Formats: sequence, C-alpha cells, structure tokens
Amino acid sequence: MVDRKHWTCVEVFCDGEASEDLAVFVAEAFNVGVEITDVGIRFYLGEEWSKAMWEPILRGVLDRGPGICEDCAPLKYTSRALPDVNWASEWKKHFKPLRVGRHFVICPTWEAYDPQPLDRVLHIDPGMAFGTGHHETTRLCLEWLEEFSGTDRLNERGA
Repeated sequence: MVDRKHWTCVEVFCDGEASEDLAVFVAEAFNVGVEITDVGIRFYLGEEWSKAMWEPILRGVLDRGPGICEDCAPLKYTSRALPDVNWASEWKKHFKPLRVGRHFVICPTWEAYDPQPLDRVLHIDPGMAFGTGHHETTRLCLEWLEEFSGTDRLNERGA
C-alpha cells in the first residue's frame, strides 16, 4: 500500500473581530493562507509539518492573545489529519446544473441534464472562470438578458 500525502487542518476558535487579526499572525507564522470561518480561523499544513513542529509555533501566536482579543479567554484549537485527494477532479462533485432565472440552466459538460421545454441550457466547464452561475454577477446578467431580450415573448410564440 502506498502512503499518500496528508494534510493537517487546524482550526482556532475566536470571535469575529479577533479572527482577522489572528489570521494575519497565523499567515505570517506559518506562511500559509488562512480562512476566516463563522467560528474563527482555519488553515492547512502539509505533511512536512509534524505536530511537534507546528503546535509550539501556534501556541506562541495564541499567547499574543491579549493583543489579538482583549476580552478573550485562552483561545482553543483543534487539528485533524486529512488525506490528500485529487482536487483537480474532486471539486467537480459540487457543480450540478443550476437554474438561473426562469429559463436559463447552467450545466457543466460532465453532468447529464434533461431540459424542460422552455429551458435554455448553457454548457460551461466551471473552473477558475466567470460564468458558473453561483456568483451574483452571472445570475444578474442572465436575468437581465432574459428580461430584456424577449426570451419570454419568443417562448410564447414557440421559438
């Protein structure tokens, strides 16, 4: 059996105001990107970071607590190991056909979709590109097109 690469997910729990300052300190200490969550912050460390290496650094950052959060009790954190997955394909599981407005449906090319009679299906391979339909700008543009292009009038005539 091949030992696959793994990651360590570390989450630190703190209030919203403290999370931004804490994220800066953690990003600098570990040279990583930090996600601000509803309950604090989250960051990921590669397999080169053993717990014996990262935990003292994190404790040092958290010991700055009064500078991060004046009224906070000592900040708590958790960690868990995550196996490495093929992220290049894993994200595709989350993109399903998405209806935007009354008639437009944005559909990834790898998903099957059975259109309704008036549907206008846009086949797009989402990725790091505009147009997946999940961003408000895309939805507003399609809704505007639908409203002002006469799509409904065309559909009423059977076009």
